[in-house]
Amino acid sequence: MGGVAKRPYAVVLGLSPTALYVVRELGRASVPVFGVARKAQSGASSKYLDDHRICGSDREMLDFLVDRFAGEKLKPVLIPTTDRDIDFVCRHARVLSRHFAFQTSYLDGLAQAMVTKASLYQLCADHDVAVARWLEVKCRELPSIEDQINYPTFVKPSRIHEIKDTMAGQKGWIVRNENEFRDLQKQLPDSENSLIVQEIVPGAESNIALHCAYFDAEGRPRQSFAGRKLRQYPPGFGSASMVISEIDEEAREISERFLTAIGFHGIAASEFKRDPRDGQLKLIQINQRPSLWFGITSEAGKHLALAAYQELGAGSRTVSDGDQRTGVGWRFGIRDMYSSYFYRMTPEFILPPPDITPFNSASPVVDAVQCADDPKPARFERRKAARAVVKRLFGVGSAPGEVLAE
Repeated sequence: MGGVAKRPYAVVLGLSPTALYVVRELGRASVPVFGVARKAQSGASSKYLDDHRICGSDREMLDFLVDRFAGEKLKPVLIPTTDRDIDFVCRHARVLSRHFAFQTSYLDGLAQAMVTKASLYQLCADHDVAVARWLEVKCRELPSIEDQINYPTFVKPSRIHEIKDTMAGQKGWIVRNENEFRDLQKQLPDSENSLIVQEIVPGAESNIALHCAYFDAEGRPRQSFAGRKLRQYPPGFGSASMVISEIDEEAREISERFLTAIGFHGIAASEFKRDPRDGQLKLIQINQRPSLWFGITSEAGKHLALAAYQELGAGSRTVSDGDQRTGVGWRFGIRDMYSSYFYRMTPEFILPPPDITPFNSASPVVDAVQCADDPKPARFERRKAARAVVKRLFGVGSAPGEVLAE
């Protein structure tokens, strides 16, 4: 009597809207998906999740993963969806690799180097990839570089995932002049944490080009996708809240050339912004995991999570890889409403309003969490947003970026 062959689990670390993309893409392909997170998140309510577990600490998470999956005949595929989860997998890679399959960039030290901004930018310099001018300093060393700064500038932690819980949804601090730079110094602790002080590339955030792909075991890009950010949350220097699917051959070429040259294996998402002063595309960041906006890739005909799962879990490369569909829109509705309102009410912002004209003709439009066949995650996000707004209205003290932050 025949039957369907058992497939290995996909174990997704994190259950935020970023992870929800992975859960849905794999679940729709009949892959058994198990989620592990540090707190309650919207992805935990997805119908495409077989089960999930909340672990309060990294120690608890490691013990649970080993105890729960050590006996599986087929190694589960481990997919982290946050930088903190990447750091967790990298730190425990030797133990986890006995029981799980995952991209080798988490095992060979490359992902850890790339998640640290300073070492990523150094890799870029070694391979002729342009980045905006930057300096690395300790918090206490900020006064010593005052005469080296070109304003406006952006100050951010070199390893933001280590202190993300204290950042209130922000990715850093905008500094317009010397007085603001000195004010910032008074706010920051005298610590050993490294900061990146980086020149801001002029122009609207709708000039940010996106590229992502799954780089197979031979370093070849598969399921390659290109798009453009149109708006972010928090505005100017945050995660995507509105994206359009469109081809950018230069961003694709730079991203694929660089990641192939450094021997990267796994899912990666690159962001670039064109500098109007010299015409160069300058790298902003590379995520060594799925990004928040990856829901657009499935609608555009690309399936990165499924390609990664098939190769890592079964050594197969059977996912169809044709041309991407352009003109597809993606929006994180709740967050994007805030960003839209921000630009209407803040005409003096450091960046000009983004051009969202392409989105107005996008078809279809995908929402980050809202989905007709999987409605519960969107309900979770709405309740979360309502709680945060009430918290702010009653003066509890949350910052603007905290309202909808993951």
